[in-house]
Order: sequence, then structure tokens, then C-alpha cells
Amino acid sequence: MKPFDLELAKQGHPLVTMAGGNVVFLTAERDSVEFPILCLVDGRSKSYTIRGFFHAGSRVSSRNLFLADCDWQPPLKEGDEVEVSGYEDEYEKRIFLYEDANGRAVCFSDTQEDEYNNGGEYVACSWKKWRRVPQPSVEITIKINGKDAKLSDISEETLKKLKQAE
Repeated sequence: MKPFDLELAKQGHPLVTMAGGNVVFLTAERDSVEFPILCLVDGRSKSYTIRGFFHAGSRVSSRNLFLADCDWQPPLKEGDEVEVSGYEDEYEKRIFLYEDANGRAVCFSDTQEDEYNNGGEYVACSWKKWRRVPQPSVEITIKINGKDAKLSDISEETLKKLKQAE
């Protein structure tokens, strides 16, 4: 499980509770300052803090929200860059428009981007074989008391203490 991230939850990243409960994210805009997030947990309505906690504050609870461990990626949207292949696994970059009912990517060539952006004519083709353009990943490592630590592995409490120590 990964720490809860509201922006990823809004985009559709699967969620679970610490106890492994199935979660369906509904909204983060309830009329509650303390518990603005509403989810269905194992079919029952539950409210959460903006940080995914079941209780106010940062109390540990088996009902707290987490991102599920999976290879989820946000849905592609119009204008995203994808790679398509017609023959012999040679991929070319294209600009994504939408995914059709058959799972084909409807795209146009990146050389037609100016025409598309300016409302001109362009040729859109559908591609059966396509993939998201891989994004580079960056991992930041810092030294704490002489030991290397990945920034992504450091708890919020430790980060707050480090900021206060500055």
C-alpha cells in the first residue's frame, strides 16, 4: 500500500483501507471542513479527512485510506502523447484524441499538431497497437544523520521535523 494521495484518488487510482477494505471514491467536496471526503467502503458510506484519515488528526486506524498497489496510470486525455505501431513493432509518436469503443487509440501525427491547435484540418487514424509514452522518473535521495534516504520513503512527520530544524 502507498500513502493516500487526494489528487490521484480524484483521477481514479484504486484505493483500499489499511485493513484491505474495498473503496470507491465518491467526492472530496462534502460540506464538512473536517471530513470532506466521501467513499463507499465495502458498500458502506464513510467520511474521511483531506489526508485520508478516518479519525480527525493523524490517528492510526485500520479504516484509513491508502493507494492500492497496482500499475495504475491516469486515463489518457486529448492532447497526450502516445506511441503507435502499425507493422513490425516500430513505434511512432502520435497525439492522442480518444479511445474508441474497440480499444483503439484515435490519434494524429505530431506533424499535424499546429493544424489541430489552430482548428485546421488534420487526418486522424485509429491504432490497435498503442502505448503511453514512458515518463522519466526521478528519485531524490537525501542524507539524514549520515545515512541515505529516499525522499519518497520519508514520513510526513519526519519531513516536518526537518523543515523545523532549518
